[in-house]
Amino acid sequence: MATLSIALIVTALCAGSALSLKCYTCTSQSTNANCKTEGSCNIYEVFCRTNVVSSTTGISITKSCATSCAPSSVETNTVACCSTDLCNLSGATGVSYSSALLALSLGFALVLVKNSLQ
Repeated sequence: MATLSIALIVTALCAGSALSLKCYTCTSQSTNANCKTEGSCNIYEVFCRTNVVSSTTGISITKSCATSCAPSSVETNTVACCSTDLCNLSGATGVSYSSALLALSLGFALVLVKNSLQ
């Protein structure tokens, strides 16, 4: 009986690591080519996050596992989120278009609401 209990515990531990998300990870890299290190996330980290910060000296790319992630795109900082294994390879290039479209749509909606109230 003790052997069965130990086997179940080992199986549960192995299953947890097999089911964990895998993301590319890097810190403050100047190019995406330097961000190809694979990392295993813990069970609570269900997102791969890519953060791209632009400045006068260039760009800084950071990729990591995350417990929460809110995609955003502003002039100097873009955050992309995804939730499948190694999905953050190219990262924030895709989210900038969708965020810009969302911002444009919200702006248009605000203009319509403002005009309907006058």
